[in-house]
Amino acid sequence: MEFSQKIKHSNLRKLLLVIIAGVFLLYSIFYILYSAPRAHAAGISISPLTFEINVNPGDVVTNSLRVHNPTDGSVQINIDVENFAPRGEEGKVTVSEDFGESYSLRDWLILNPSSFTIGPGSTQVIDFTIQVPRNAEPGGHYGSILASVGGGAGAGQLGIAQKIGSLLLVNVAGPVEEKMWVKSMTPVIETAKDTYQDTDFVEYGPIIMRTRFENLGTVHLKPRGYVLLKDMFGREVAREEIPQVNVLPNSIRRVDMEMGQKWMFGKYTADLTAIYGSKNEPLTFSTSFWVIPWTAVTFVGIGLLILLWILIKARKRLKLAFKILFRGG
Repeated sequence: MEFSQKIKHSNLRKLLLVIIAGVFLLYSIFYILYSAPRAHAAGISISPLTFEINVNPGDVVTNSLRVHNPTDGSVQINIDVENFAPRGEEGKVTVSEDFGESYSLRDWLILNPSSFTIGPGSTQVIDFTIQVPRNAEPGGHYGSILASVGGGAGAGQLGIAQKIGSLLLVNVAGPVEEKMWVKSMTPVIETAKDTYQDTDFVEYGPIIMRTRFENLGTVHLKPRGYVLLKDMFGREVAREEIPQVNVLPNSIRRVDMEMGQKWMFGKYTADLTAIYGSKNEPLTFSTSFWVIPWTAVTFVGIGLLILLWILIKARKRLKLAFKILFRGG
């Protein structure tokens, strides 16, 4: 009996040791994953995100931006200047030399400081100077001030670099070409998640009206105006202002506007009226499309056909009921 109890106590001690070891192992894993410093979680931010600056040849312009470290650890920051080029039609850009040397801004910039360590919860001001050459080509010049933080500070830490940037859109005064047109304007429907296609027929509102502006000039342009939506009787259904966005030279920028309401029916016309550039050049465009709630129309049609079939099948009984009704009257 005593021997059996000793075995039970021994097994309980072993089980207790296994549980303690398991808890210690889990604690170690969580400590490594969540408590140890991680370079990829630096989470720095930069502001402002965009500068729009007008200059003359030979000007020297100074400005500043801020880099903030919201984390609870110090990080090493490096500041670089790169050219950028538009990517796609959504207003995104990518660090690239493909935009052309004539649009470059990189060689005009001086940064102070260009590298530093920023403490937890601290903000560092970065001064930058734009030295515009006297023979600078008039028009748009573009660059990005990039703040980057890299890892690799110690064993077990991930060395994933984070880069964020502030865009500089500089317009050098002089004879520039301001030329823009509306490449297309049409409703779009969602065919998959975040995937849309143009259409002339829409089932329900509100309508997503997609306008594509193409800049054929040598400086960035910002169209200003509105789109007016009218029904088949010429009545105003909606009026939406065009979002204020920059369109870079030799690029297309698409703008989506939500217009109208859910229940719409018939033919609609959308008219764009806008201006752009320093001389307020006009922009106009018009498009028509149909809104037909075919699902609802189909159900109503089927219901009417069923009702008609019932009336045809019951016509003899209906005639007899009418005779009895009128005789009784």
